[in-house]
Amino acid sequence: LWMSVAQGLERLVAACLLAFVHFMNQPLYNSLLPEFVPPGKRSTWYGFSAMMGFGLGAVGPWFVGTFDNYRDSYSWLAGIALLAAIFPLLLPRPAIET
Repeated sequence: LWMSVAQGLERLVAACLLAFVHFMNQPLYNSLLPEFVPPGKRSTWYGFSAMMGFGLGAVGPWFVGTFDNYRDSYSWLAGIALLAAIFPLLLPRPAIET
């Protein structure tokens, strides 16, 4: 929200902070991926994660532009975010070793 109302240097600072916070998940994700993916499938999953971030992520602006009604577009995006939050709960969990 800050970037939408900031002007000049404040907008640049807001963009830098967004980039910093947005990139924080990348090292964590790259360290968790090998922990949960078998060694023979890691390259495929790294490619899949890049495709989801850059390929599928690029569809977001088109999606919002297509459903340009403010309430509708954010309702759809909230629904997709809810599905994204529920989906990991359905994934199989590794057995805990004792």
